[in-house]
Amino acid sequence: MQVQIADIDATLPQDSYISVKVGDVHKQSLYDPKRLYCFPDVRRAGKVSIFSRVGTCDFIWAAEHPETKLCKAMHLNGDTGIRLQVSTQRLGCNAAEGVDPTIACSNSKAQEKSLKAREYLREHDVESFLASAMRALLKSMPDDPSAFLCNFISTHCVDGGTDFSSQDLDDLKKQVAAAESKLAESEGRLGEFQRQVKDLEQNA
Repeated sequence: MQVQIADIDATLPQDSYISVKVGDVHKQSLYDPKRLYCFPDVRRAGKVSIFSRVGTCDFIWAAEHPETKLCKAMHLNGDTGIRLQVSTQRLGCNAAEGVDPTIACSNSKAQEKSLKAREYLREHDVESFLASAMRALLKSMPDDPSAFLCNFISTHCVDGGTDFSSQDLDDLKKQVAAAESKLAESEGRLGEFQRQVKDLEQNA
């Protein structure tokens, strides 16, 4: 079955999230009246909840050793003033007294070059910045994503003093192309699923 939510009075606050639960399946996304929430089972009842985003923060983890970082929560209007401590580690790691969690959680030895690269990205907060750029791109979905990203980077570099090379921009463009490809693939799968649901409804 599929569910579609529309704000008929235009009273939803900006940046609201819609959560739809049918049976044991729970789906949530930024409000979009065109969005279809598809569920595998047909149920007579469901639940819709509305949330307002206070802010978001990005964190980067090397996926090897336990790490704890301080993250800054941002919103469309800028810094929310909220600071979150985010701790990450692999499942099943033993951090008991006397046991070194770095040793307990390490499954492989990282190459020196890879470690330097991750340290560089972490030190200059590059991945967090690129994640913000990607989020802004997918929110606006401009006709010319490359021009949008160039403008985003130049604007934020002036404001924040971030320095990016042409190689950084090329890498970002590759990430954009990959994201656009995944988005197109997801839309194709959604269309196929919708056609299957329609066929089932017609044959029912």
